Amino acid sequence: MRKKLLFYSDCYLFGGCETLLVNLINSIEVNDIFYVHYAYAWNKEYQDGVDRRLSGFASKYTLRILSNANLFYRINLARINRHGMFILKLPFVLLQRIGIYGLFNLLRLYLFFKKIKPDILHINDGGYPGAPSCLVAVFSAKMAGIKHIVFSVNNLAYPQKGVIAKFIDDYIKKNVDYFITASGLARDKLIERRGFAPAKIVQIFNALGEEKVLKNRQELLTAYDVTTDRFIIATVALLTERKGQTFLLNALHEIKQRNISLLRNIVLFLVGDGEDRSKLERLIQEYQLSDNVIITGYQNDYYDFINAADLFILPSVSNEDMPLVILSAMKLGKTIVSTKVAGIVEEIRDGIDGVLLDPSELHKLSLVIEELYNNRTLRERYGGNAKQRYHDCFLTENILTAYINIYKKLLSRMD
Repeated sequence: MRKKLLFYSDCYLFGGCETLLVNLINSIEVNDIFYVHYAYAWNKEYQDGVDRRLSGFASKYTLRILSNANLFYRINLARINRHGMFILKLPFVLLQRIGIYGLFNLLRLYLFFKKIKPDILHINDGGYPGAPSCLVAVFSAKMAGIKHIVFSVNNLAYPQKGVIAKFIDDYIKKNVDYFITASGLARDKLIERRGFAPAKIVQIFNALGEEKVLKNRQELLTAYDVTTDRFIIATVALLTERKGQTFLLNALHEIKQRNISLLRNIVLFLVGDGEDRSKLERLIQEYQLSDNVIITGYQNDYYDFINAADLFILPSVSNEDMPLVILSAMKLGKTIVSTKVAGIVEEIRDGIDGVLLDPSELHKLSLVIEELYNNRTLRERYGGNAKQRYHDCFLTENILTAYINIYKKLLSRMD
């Protein structure tokens, strides 16, 4: 008899950490074992992702969860000065701190879990502590009688602060069966910063979805009025400080000062949107790079931009785990430049599969770009090695099998 598996996620964007959920929800083997259900905290941006990636899946539920994350994301996108932002955010911060949000979400999730009655609840959180409702979900689940909980942590844990945080951690550590992290560093930080038991933490690499190239290089470049003889650099990420797009623009500015003829042959696609878009647009104007940089906004077909690139760069400086866009570039055999941040070092081996810089070394990015521009043989070697490493370590079917084995262990405890 099939059991019930419920996924719960609370993120303000339908991003990389949801791709694995899509794979699991669509897995034939998972559906052979379970009646699969999917619930998520509603916001417009996240709903757009659900509609795009899971339009044919029937057992999904939108939950109205009180949270400041999506609201503050929208405020950050607006061109409001610091004092205006403080005034706008303050009432909502106070409501959260006095516990109104927590109590509402506790009851809302309890009633929902009681209705669905899953045998296993799989919570998908951005980081730890991450979204408050993901922590509350553990309390609601136990109140509703759910026996087994899996908790995915998709970023590095922050240090524990205060008595309340310790109480919450202690309850969650006791009542979650397994915590899953993509990177070894994320696993280590849960142990070091939150005191989680190593035996309860399982590392399983991230996995890609069923990505396909919809427009080839020529078609994509023609759509943006870019000739195919140009050297294409692409980065795909939320436009925010931690993703490091500023360092890319600085690098192009330095190349312009050193070698203007080289710069004329470079086009950079900044694929994504976010609160730093206006800042980046101003910097492009200041550096007079309008002929070399295209900000595309959010794109469903981001895979096409990676496919069209001669060089894929992700200059992240913090708050990464195991970026799926790097796996996409590896799968396509692209030359990759990134940073020694979290799980990126478990994806790419510096000097073998690509180039990794310490975040403190991003001032050298222009030199790296020039070297790779001038050395096609090196680019091909890096790209070939990256593609082979993807097939050796990150095939989606192997990742899904590891998750299914976790679920089977929990099912065996029910017998």
